[in-house]
Amino acid sequence: MGGRKYTILNTQTRILRKSTRSLKSGRGWEDTCLLRARDGAYRWFLCRAVPIHDESGEVVRWFGSNTDITEQKQIEADLQKVRQELELRVQDRTSDLQLANEELRQLSSRLQQMQDEERRRLARGLHDSVGQLIAAIAMNIAVIKTEANKLSPAVAKRVDDNDRTIEQLSTEIRTISHLLHPPLLDEVGLASALRWYVDGFAERSKIAATLDMPDDLERFPADMEIAVFRAVQECLTNVHRHSGCRSCAVKVFTERNQLHVEVRDDGKGIPKNKRSVLTSSAGGVGLRGMQERIRQLGGTLIINSSEQGTQVLVTLPIGEANASRNQGAA
Repeated sequence: MGGRKYTILNTQTRILRKSTRSLKSGRGWEDTCLLRARDGAYRWFLCRAVPIHDESGEVVRWFGSNTDITEQKQIEADLQKVRQELELRVQDRTSDLQLANEELRQLSSRLQQMQDEERRRLARGLHDSVGQLIAAIAMNIAVIKTEANKLSPAVAKRVDDNDRTIEQLSTEIRTISHLLHPPLLDEVGLASALRWYVDGFAERSKIAATLDMPDDLERFPADMEIAVFRAVQECLTNVHRHSGCRSCAVKVFTERNQLHVEVRDDGKGIPKNKRSVLTSSAGGVGLRGMQERIRQLGGTLIINSSEQGTQVLVTLPIGEANASRNQGAA
C-alpha cells in the first residue's frame, strides 16, 4: 500500500510539473498515470493534453483524454517477468556450459599431456630396448661375417643381405623414435629439433622444404616448444598427404613478445567443399589437436587456403624473460 501511495504522489507531482510547463509553452504532453477509476480501484491510464489554437496561434482551450491501459501495463509487466526469467535461465545455462567447456579443456589438456608422455615412453623404449636388440643382432652378424669364407656363397650373400637389412631397420627405428619424440627437443631445444625434422621431411618426401629461423632463437617453455614442433609436424604431414606441392617453407621468428610460426606450400589447397574446417572445430583429429594446443597457450591459429596453396599461421605469446632475451639478441 505504501508503494502505491508513493507512486500516486510521484505521479501527481510529475503531472503537475508537466501541465505547468505545457501551459507556459503551449505544447501538449502525455504520460502514464495511476488514477482511481469509477469503480474506486486504481488503474493505469495514458493521459494526454493537446492545445487548441486560434487563427493567430494563441491557445484558446485544451483537449484532454485518459485511456485505460491497465491490461497493456499488465502484459508488459508479464513480458518483463518472463524476459527476466529467461535471462536468468540463459545465464544459468551459460554458466553450466562454460563450466563444462572448462572441464573439457582441462580433460583435453590432460589427454595431450598423457599422449606426449606416452610418445616419450615409446620413443625411449624403441631407442633403448629395441635399439639394443638390433645392435646385438648386428654384432652377431658381424661375427658371422668374419668367417664368411667358411660359408657357401649363397649363405654368405644372405648374411650380407641381413646385415644391410639390420642397418636399414636400425635407421627406421631411430627415425620413428625421433618422430615420436625427438630427443633434440628436450636436450637442445626447438631450433635444433625443427632443423632436424624439416631436413628429414625433405629427404623422405622429396618435397623441397626450407626452414627460415633465427640462428639465435632462444629456448621456450617445454609445453610451448612441444606445441610448435607438433604444429609444424602436423602441417608438413598434411602437405605431404594432401597438397601435391613441389615445395613448402617453414618460417619461425619472434616479434613484439610473440612467437610466430608460418608454414606455407604451393599445392592445390584445401577443396572448397572442405574449407569449412578453417573456421570451425569440425576438422580432423590432427587439426583439432593443433588448435587445442595453441589455444591452451593463449595463442591463435589461422589457416588460409586457395587454389594457389595453403598458409598456416601460429602466434603464441612469449614470457617477458624470453622476450627480453630475444630482443637483446636482435
